[in-house]
Amino acid sequence: MSRLIDYNELWKLLIRRRGFDPRADVDPVEFWDKRAENYLDTTVSPEDKCHELYLIDVRTGNTVLDVGAGVGRLSVPIAKKCAHVTIVEPSGSMIAHLKRNMEDSGFWNYTIVQKRWEDVLIGSDVHQHDVVISAFSMGVLDAEEALLKLDRAAKRAVYVFWFAGEQDFDGLESWLRQQGIGNGPENGLPDYIHLVNILHQAKIHANIKIMDNEWNAVYPGVDDAVASAIESGLVTPENAGYAKKYYESVMVSGENGECIIPKKKKQAMISWRKD
Repeated sequence: MSRLIDYNELWKLLIRRRGFDPRADVDPVEFWDKRAENYLDTTVSPEDKCHELYLIDVRTGNTVLDVGAGVGRLSVPIAKKCAHVTIVEPSGSMIAHLKRNMEDSGFWNYTIVQKRWEDVLIGSDVHQHDVVISAFSMGVLDAEEALLKLDRAAKRAVYVFWFAGEQDFDGLESWLRQQGIGNGPENGLPDYIHLVNILHQAKIHANIKIMDNEWNAVYPGVDDAVASAIESGLVTPENAGYAKKYYESVMVSGENGECIIPKKKKQAMISWRKD
């Protein structure tokens, strides 16, 4: 029986519209190489409780595979709990920060595979691990292939964290739309329900947990917040003045004059067990 809706093809359509098609001008690896320093400064803060850690069943002696680990927001604390962490991360800049974070924490029980998940071969580049994690790393063209590869790499459990709903974390995009500026909500990535339906079509019946996540992004100054928004594609350089006006209206000044922007999002944990 043919599929009434092919959710993987729908995912590809939405990813191409977002500009993450490998044939498009935007190279995801180059994008994250450029953003690594800013990502480190603005996402790992004392307010970031990293609550995903409390939802992942990692046991003493386990091996863990972290796909798209970035600067090690999950990999570093997980290394304290398990026997070994294998990290798949294509961005050299992210890896440099991750290594430094691991070393600063005194952890050496990790290996790094510098490849895109799409290019990783199970059984060659990486072997099966007890637990497999993909946290906000599903910005791939073929979601079905990526998800089934996560499944093949896992002995016991898979945890995928992804966006639920609109991805306007600090309210800038909504405010710009009110001013008649911006591309609207269609500019975001497809959300978690597409991944759930792709898994269902592959006869994997995952558990879903929707969560609210709030954190503070910290920048040296408001101009740095605007530069980050431009780099992320949220606003064009021509409209930087609008972004600065908005951030000045919502920012909180830190003790040393830094610019603190409150952010929030809804996210989904999609998980399934192999045993």
